[in-house]
Amino acid sequence: ILAAVGVVGVVVLGDALPGGPPVVVDDAAFLGPAVVFALALGAMEEVAYRGALLHWLARNVGTWVALAAQALVYGVAHAVAAPGAPLLTGTVLGAGALVAGVITIRTRSLLVPIAWHSALNLALYASLACRG
Repeated sequence: ILAAVGVVGVVVLGDALPGGPPVVVDDAAFLGPAVVFALALGAMEEVAYRGALLHWLARNVGTWVALAAQALVYGVAHAVAAPGAPLLTGTVLGAGALVAGVITIRTRSLLVPIAWHSALNLALYASLACRG
């Protein structure tokens, strides 16, 4: 759903980059690389934060502490790189990381968090491409 919202945002908002050609839904020059990048980054971050960090912490300090710690680390890592509103960015993404961690623990799988993360990334890339 979120990926579809991002793609619709591209069409509704218009131009890709200042001075660039308009982006349309069937423009593979935009969608192909955006989908690949969204999937790659979503998978990499989920494997690192939920696959490695969360499970390592859970074995060493317990599940609840591990959930909170991985969410905090994820939120801080993204807040540091966030322009404008780092506290808001870190808080929102930390909350999302907590949800992704709970999903990972409950399902014993990274597939749902990877799909969710990748869809959010695609929507973000589409909205950034439309800034003019």
